[in-house]
Amino acid sequence: MTISKAGLLSGLFGGILSGVVSFVAINSFSKSSQISSLGDAISVANTYIVFTTIIFVATTIFLAVAGLWFTYQFASSKELQTTHLMKELEERLVENKDDMGIKFIDAALKNADVSRHLQEKIENKIRQLLDEKKQNNSKENALVDSLQNSLGNNH
Repeated sequence: MTISKAGLLSGLFGGILSGVVSFVAINSFSKSSQISSLGDAISVANTYIVFTTIIFVATTIFLAVAGLWFTYQFASSKELQTTHLMKELEERLVENKDDMGIKFIDAALKNADVSRHLQEKIENKIRQLLDEKKQNNSKENALVDSLQNSLGNNH
């Protein structure tokens, strides 16, 4: 939502003009604006202090509520952005757009924990395939045994 400069300036001008006219009208026609004694001046000053304090408190409460609302909106927006970015990352990994899958794996392998986990998964899969192969082909059992032993010694 955009605000045009003409609308902003006319609204600002209208507000200032109406404030000046109201001030002049109240001071011209009001008899209470003429202070007759010092006691009245002190009561007016005290009233001014009280109303000013009320205005400051109301402004503070408004700003606090607005701050909480903005915080909530930003938190909700962050969750939506994170969800959107994860979906987009998944899509790009599936499509391998711009070699994203390869770059992602390369970046992940820079982490020692990820490398160790991947090595364990690959070794387990190789053991599973070798066991299946061992069961299916009895002639190649000696070769498979030697491969498993060499794999087991490296781990």
